[in-house]
Amino acid sequence: MEESDERLQLDIWGGAIPIEISLPDEEVGTLLVPDPVVILASRMGYLPNIARHVVENFQGLAVEFSSEAWFEAGGIHLKR
Repeated sequence: MEESDERLQLDIWGGAIPIEISLPDEEVGTLLVPDPVVILASRMGYLPNIARHVVENFQGLAVEFSSEAWFEAGGIHLKR
């Protein structure tokens, strides 16, 4: 394998993307809106692994709290 191919493969597998997750205003059960969770996630990561951290962060702050997270972007549900 050429050096450029190896570098590309490392960049793909080792890459990360910034993710910002917030609790929708209509679901906030406190006077102050909680800060969003900002995570630098692996490009090859698995969304449910991030969900555990998000659920822990927003626990007790939502009107109706569930141990499962619902993810959407731009109004479109993200499959997990």
